[in-house]
Amino acid sequence: MHTLLAQLGTGIGSSLPLIRGRRLWHPDCEGTLHMNQRSRHLGDLFHRIVWMLAVPVAGCGSSVTVGAETDAATDGGVDVVAPVDRFVPIDAGPLDTGPIDTGPIDTGPIDAGPIDARDCTPRLGTPLPGTCEELVLHPCGIPPAAQVDAGSYISGELCSSLCAPTSIGGGGGGCRRLDPLADGTERVACTTCAVGRRSEGLMPIEGARESGPLGDFFARVATLEWASVTAFERLADELAGCGAPDELVAEARRSADDERRHTVAMGAVAERFGAPVRAPEFTEIGKRSLESIALENAVEGCVRETFGALVATWQSQAARDEGIARALRDIAEDETRHAEFSWELQRWVDGVLDEGARARVHAARAQATASLWAELDAPVDPSLVAVAGMPDRDTARALFSAMTFALA
Repeated sequence: MHTLLAQLGTGIGSSLPLIRGRRLWHPDCEGTLHMNQRSRHLGDLFHRIVWMLAVPVAGCGSSVTVGAETDAATDGGVDVVAPVDRFVPIDAGPLDTGPIDTGPIDTGPIDAGPIDARDCTPRLGTPLPGTCEELVLHPCGIPPAAQVDAGSYISGELCSSLCAPTSIGGGGGGCRRLDPLADGTERVACTTCAVGRRSEGLMPIEGARESGPLGDFFARVATLEWASVTAFERLADELAGCGAPDELVAEARRSADDERRHTVAMGAVAERFGAPVRAPEFTEIGKRSLESIALENAVEGCVRETFGALVATWQSQAARDEGIARALRDIAEDETRHAEFSWELQRWVDGVLDEGARARVHAARAQATASLWAELDAPVDPSLVAVAGMPDRDTARALFSAMTFALA
């Protein structure tokens, strides 16, 4: 951990409707708010969503007991059919054991055509820079159910086997089909990052698969938090060069400091489970236009990091490990403020970009929303649900649905 510390070194605004009671409420109705105040409003929304989903509902004033038995022979007037005994012996009479004439057997050569001697074992391909995806090559093809249109996401259950060779294994973050190679080799891009901000140039993140699901997960989270330090520092410099308001520049720098603390906290959890934390790697990128900055913010901030803040809020309440829950309570508060910052930044760039650029940014955000929804179809390791409080597949999709509805 000391080595990790040494290496680290020392919104939303008018576009966001929030839930207050049963009505949509708008911040502008109560005057201008400081970013910290707006952060509390988004945090309130997240806690309301978590509370609503955490309360089991089985109809008004009713309860359901799973596995309960009843002595009643009917259910609401409908006869209950008695079970059928499938093991009653059937007398089929004597068997005819006479000789069977099979005729002459053709023992001539069989033309099986050319034999494909290629190795069908799936293997890792060239890394996909600037993504949290690892490429898996399937020389002998993929199941018909996975042969969706190129670029589309594949069912989460299929990702479990298609992404087995990756460093995370099991396709826990979802996967999508890419265009096959000329020789017919299928390519599958498997998401290997936790939900969070992924800055341009970020190389695929390595975890610690050998340490088990918990260690591997928190090692990846720590590395992604570490990468966010670079992302926010670069964003602050870019915003200053674009003439952005001082408040946005200052908030980007503050967010970088938050991510340093998050890296240390998540790194400590990873080490508890025997997992080393690896430094993130970036490829070189040139100077970016304001539209490029806005596109990344729309996808990584307004969609992924916003949902990441909601997931952290859920985990802070659901984690059975008190050390994890305590760390995530602080992180959830910070990440909620980062989400507010992302939406505030979008509101500012909307007033600066031309109409065409604004349309492209908004379209990218819509596409990112659809992509993340598809990623959430993947199963979640039971130990992450039980110990770390990660929402399972159904809960994650319910959280995401509630969030996107409230922020629409």
